[in-house]
Amino acid sequence: MITAGTFHQGGEKVFREVRGPSKAIVVELADERYARLVLQADGPRAAVALVEGALA
Repeated sequence: MITAGTFHQGGEKVFREVRGPSKAIVVELADERYARLVLQADGPRAAVALVEGALA
């Protein structure tokens, strides 16, 4: 399954770029054009840890 582009969900704008749900990560944004980004990562857990570490 390939999903790419801008989608509207519950009145919010979401950007998706994924080929399969098992490698997807969700980045929630505040005060930005998109409410969230749904992106593919080869190592989803490592990618989430990297983003969380950068925000700490």
